[in-house]
Amino acid sequence: FAVAATTIHVHALFLLLGALAAWLAAALAQRGGFVAAAPLGLVFGGACWLLPAGVLLPFAALPLLLRQDPTNEPTRLRRALLGGSALALGAGLAWLAQQQRGELAPGMPTLAEVGSQDLRTLGRLTLYGAGLAFLPLSLVAVAALWSHRHHRQALLLVAGAAVAVVLGCHLNPGRSADGWFLLPFAPLAAVLAARWLPVRLSLLLVLVAAGLSGTKLWRIAEWEPGAAWAAGVRELAGGKPFALVIGPQRDAGFALAALPAGAVVRLWPTVDDAAGAEPFVAALRARAAASERLWLTAEAEQTLRDPAFGAAHPGASGLLAAIEAGFATEPATAQGFAGKELRPR
Repeated sequence: FAVAATTIHVHALFLLLGALAAWLAAALAQRGGFVAAAPLGLVFGGACWLLPAGVLLPFAALPLLLRQDPTNEPTRLRRALLGGSALALGAGLAWLAQQQRGELAPGMPTLAEVGSQDLRTLGRLTLYGAGLAFLPLSLVAVAALWSHRHHRQALLLVAGAAVAVVLGCHLNPGRSADGWFLLPFAPLAAVLAARWLPVRLSLLLVLVAAGLSGTKLWRIAEWEPGAAWAAGVRELAGGKPFALVIGPQRDAGFALAALPAGAVVRLWPTVDDAAGAEPFVAALRARAAASERLWLTAEAEQTLRDPAFGAAHPGASGLLAAIEAGFATEPATAQGFAGKELRPR
């Protein structure tokens, strides 16, 4: 997750907010003080500002307010009041976000879009993005459904995760299975496991999770290709300032690991706006006027030419046409990098 904590990917920050929400909600359940309710509300509101899926965080965290032995009715009422206070503060911040952006959660699917999701993609995200990506916590959350003392928390947690999977199917343009849309649920599942399982078993699961995560990183990491790609960019730049229009897959990972944040130009959100090409090209021209060298990566061009990508993103074809109309292109390759240099016409 540390690799994702960059100016482009905010998933690590999303995970941090989920962890804070879990900690604060658990504190409310144990001590019930308003000192924890206010920060919890701020976390809820911050998540809504950060990502469209942030609106799910309250539904993931509030189940932790359910105590194991809610025998005292006033205590139960107090927890309800504290949770309501946190929700009210979070809703107020979400309302401010809506006033600024025009909608509460831009990018969230409509009911029609949710209904149009195919079962194959949902099944793949459930198996890989929710199940395998979060082993062994995913198994613990499902197994806790049959726990006598923790089944309510587990049921609400799994239900919230199921909603996130449906939304993740829409929010994931590449339908990748890394499970980023479920990151806030991971700390909550960890708290559930700590409450339910014996200490020794919990420690064993931590070691298993660390081993699985390390193995996954070792298998998918492309250290040498990424280093060669970045070295090629720097060789072409020759020490001068530059900007790079990158694609959404390998380019993004390579750029995140090795290039300055200010040198990276993403296709989103321009490709989702049919009228976004003109300001995008104008921004590139401004960088060229400031003596920056510009490149369009091979992956970015291939992505913009992909008919399936164009069908899903109305601004893709117009953006490529605007780039080709506004710039002369010349093939550029060096070490592991391949693309085209853009020169204003």
